[in-house]
Amino acid sequence: MNQHPSDPSDSHLNDNNGSGQKTPPSTPPTPAPPTSPSPEAEQAKQERLRATQQSFKRLYLILLAVGLSIGAVLAVGVSILLDRFGLSDPPSRCDRNSIGCFQNAPPET
Repeated sequence: MNQHPSDPSDSHLNDNNGSGQKTPPSTPPTPAPPTSPSPEAEQAKQERLRATQQSFKRLYLILLAVGLSIGAVLAVGVSILLDRFGLSDPPSRCDRNSIGCFQNAPPET
């Protein structure tokens, strides 16, 4: 038996008492609690955090400016198209002879 005792490929691992049960897998060692970082490392971490926040703020403002400018250009373009096709004019008054107006109106006498 040259295999390691915790190797799962060996299907007939028995306890030392010979009961035929497999040995439970060993638990990994618990990591030691982290030591407190040095003041220089903490300061560097704070500087990276501030730089990241500034980068996100700058990205947010750039995206906001781009979105507002695209929205303004689209709004001007839509208003120009509406004006060109006469869709921004107030509706004209219907006379009684037109087909779509006054369909339910009483007949003229």
